[in-house]
Amino acid sequence: MNDREERIRARAHAIWEREGCPDGRHEEHWRQATAEIDAEEGQGGAQAEAMIPAEGADRTEPMGGAAPSPLPRG
Repeated sequence: MNDREERIRARAHAIWEREGCPDGRHEEHWRQATAEIDAEEGQGGAQAEAMIPAEGADRTEPMGGAAPSPLPRG
């Protein structure tokens, strides 16, 4: 296993643990870890970084910031 694959494996494991060790999501975790590592290495560009929530971010918020305010009633 090369260094990059080892970093992806370790990141996927950390994602799995952070999400409560769910069963059956290993491929999703591997893809997310790969995207994060690629973004860190500059291979994914700004779009890849925007797709990945920051560490500790609330995953229920839409990407790009806080939820929009509700429209005023009138």
